Amino acid sequence: MDPCLHPELFYHHGQFLSHELGPVPQREMFPLFSFCSTTVHYNVRLPSTYGWLEDILPRSDDPDWNDKVEERLGWRGTNTGMYHGNRTRWRRSHRDFLVSVANELNGTTRVLLPTKSESEQVGAPKEMRNSRLNPAMLDISFAGKPLGCEEAICRLLETMFTWKGKQNIAEAGNYKYILDVGVWSLP
Repeated sequence: MDPCLHPELFYHHGQFLSHELGPVPQREMFPLFSFCSTTVHYNVRLPSTYGWLEDILPRSDDPDWNDKVEERLGWRGTNTGMYHGNRTRWRRSHRDFLVSVANELNGTTRVLLPTKSESEQVGAPKEMRNSRLNPAMLDISFAGKPLGCEEAICRLLETMFTWKGKQNIAEAGNYKYILDVGVWSLP
């Protein structure tokens, strides 16, 4: 999450998009506490039980790897990360971007195909149709209803995206691959 190494973060993450031309330096230094930090901000990280699970009980809610039936990459989450308003650049924020790209059926994506052995070179990417690739590999969607938005933008978000129900632990436990899309922010 170092925007100096990955400047595209300035254009895709609500952390930066919500500040229009970027956050400005503060005159006085004071500690900022957060769940995560970047090398730009050096926030003081707090130990947090946010989202902590001691263990999944009953164990049947988290089957063994070979017994998990869902092989697509899964994510359910909210449109948090920045305020969705008429004067903000929310369309480029990381969560909106993720859900848009993952559910795009038009166009193509270049994919590196696996090799038959570890010593074999991967080779050139193969162009694949999004209409086949995305549904086969991704189950990524907003869950619940739009949050943190002006009323008109909330209505727009409801029509722009397919909103699925929140998953419980047993439903999420069926996925072999889960994407974690976190939020970090400035004051």
